[in-house]
Amino acid sequence: MIRSRFIYAGNTPLASTITVEQGGPHTLILKAGSFTTTGQAEIISRTPGTVEILEKRLREGWAEALPGGAFIRHWLPGADGKPQRSRTVTLGEDLRWELAPDDQWPKEAGVEV
Repeated sequence: MIRSRFIYAGNTPLASTITVEQGGPHTLILKAGSFTTTGQAEIISRTPGTVEILEKRLREGWAEALPGGAFIRHWLPGADGKPQRSRTVTLGEDLRWELAPDDQWPKEAGVEV
């Protein structure tokens, strides 16, 4: 049995068109598609005390205005020091996984993608 679940970032479900099918007793097939992450950010409200710095961050590409203009998504720096924006990862073709059975749990295997 293949179970799928939605993963959320706050209240936002992460988008994915990649599906998993069972191709045999110990075979999983990831069907071509894409997965979009939300990136790492903090949501900041526009207030008189934050407008100047937020406008600067918008110009520098470290932030984006959210619909309505009352809030800004401010990207957090990654290990490389660059903003961790949302990104889409694409699996261009189906991927077949042959799983070796586990002697301790012969009827169960887990894969986290």
